[in-house]
Amino acid sequence: MYKKILIIFLIFLISGCSKEKPKTKTVIEYDDDVKIAINYPITNIRKVDNYISNYIDNVYNEFKNNNDEIKSKELNISYSYDLIDNYISITLTSFISVNTEAHPTNEVYTIVYDKNKNKVLTLGNLINDNLLKSEIPKLKKQLIEKYKSCLILERIDSKINTDLKNYNLFSIDKNNINIFFNPYEITNGSCNIISLTIPFKNNSKIEEVIEIVPNIIDFDLEKPAIALTFDDGPSVYTKKIIKLLKKYDAVGTFFIIGNKAEQYKDTLKLMYEYGNEIGNHSYDHKWLTKLNDDDLSEEINKTQNIIKTITGFTPKLFRPTYGSVNNRLKKDINLDFIMWDIDTRDWEIKDYKKIASKTLSSIKDGDIIIMHDIHERTYKALEIILPKLKKQGFQFVTVSQLKELKDVIN
Repeated sequence: MYKKILIIFLIFLISGCSKEKPKTKTVIEYDDDVKIAINYPITNIRKVDNYISNYIDNVYNEFKNNNDEIKSKELNISYSYDLIDNYISITLTSFISVNTEAHPTNEVYTIVYDKNKNKVLTLGNLINDNLLKSEIPKLKKQLIEKYKSCLILERIDSKINTDLKNYNLFSIDKNNINIFFNPYEITNGSCNIISLTIPFKNNSKIEEVIEIVPNIIDFDLEKPAIALTFDDGPSVYTKKIIKLLKKYDAVGTFFIIGNKAEQYKDTLKLMYEYGNEIGNHSYDHKWLTKLNDDDLSEEINKTQNIIKTITGFTPKLFRPTYGSVNNRLKKDINLDFIMWDIDTRDWEIKDYKKIASKTLSSIKDGDIIIMHDIHERTYKALEIILPKLKKQGFQFVTVSQLKELKDVIN
């Protein structure tokens, strides 16, 4: 059966001192052979959103329409968002893997928007000819130092020069203008997206590091226990779910997508503070069994580092995207793989009462239940599930606590 999820939820992005709240649209579609995971922002600025939607539509439609007969293919689109003074900077990164191609296809697309002028900017709007000319030797030096092994040398001078038309792909952050070249523009196929920097300005602040001490919830060896687990977050619903769990003296295990973690720092801190467990669910929700070693390592390690930086906790648990596992993943990922006993199918069932009924009808002591904290219906289903199971004597523990209970009992 073809599985399709379409979610629109609020993301709280904090960049510098910004408290603006753009939305994120998430699209996840998959069956045995085709995997699609797309995240992109909705800014409510018509001009910017048109640029974004046109790019997403073009990539999506080309992926769906081309090579339709090919088995085993993946599309993943992620994004980064920066707000610096009056500038909004958005970078969309697409990853396409097809089993008939030797290498995945990577591509970057950028938009830098001036809110005051209601204008999508070119690089020439940010730097003048003299500054660019002075940066050319530095850009070439960066290029050679970082990408020497895959450069096509005869293309360097034609791409790295004072012609501003060469620099259509760029973003800004608090420190740099980041210039990008897509694969094959200036390198051979062994390199990924090329990224070079020009110093922009430094408004960075050192954030105060606050130690988070989790509340430890005791569990009873005599009572039946289950582990509620949540994938694909955080989202706007995650904090509500965390507070609902606490209301019933319950905890869960949240398998986090790394590219959302920075946007929900407060949610992750509260999650950990309330005694919940945090696991790794990759950085971009890519089809991990199809990645090469370097990309696989990046998907896992970036997420580990982000969670550790935000909470002080280093995840020990891992849930593979799409539930796909092979021996290489088990060998290369030094974390405990966690699957599930009961799939609530909240990704498919739209009626929260049916989700609750399905879960309650089959649950038993020792089960691990998979849910997704990106749906409001999941929250509503939990409002039914938690009090009923608690009344039946169940206790709600983390995956690690459940393992401890089983070890003690056995």
